[in-house]
Amino acid sequence: MSDPLFKKTTSLVDSVDYHQFIEDSLKPLGFGDANDQMFYDIKLKLFSALYQAAKTSGPSFDSEIFFSSLISDLNETFDEVNPSLLQISRQ
Repeated sequence: MSDPLFKKTTSLVDSVDYHQFIEDSLKPLGFGDANDQMFYDIKLKLFSALYQAAKTSGPSFDSEIFFSSLISDLNETFDEVNPSLLQISRQ
């Protein structure tokens, strides 16, 4: 009997399987077609870059630390630019 608390992991070592999984995971955000497409493009590029970095960097590459650092940097930048984005959107 399998434990419902643990999700079966899928092996995504193969490049085709990995990229297909990322493409299959794309879901509309509901902010319009152009914005959904921008999100898709960013997500595809980000996870393709992570795959390539893991493949070329070898065992010293820690994808979790890299991803966390990236998201942290994006959040810090967003915190700085968001007030201006709000001003722009309300003009």
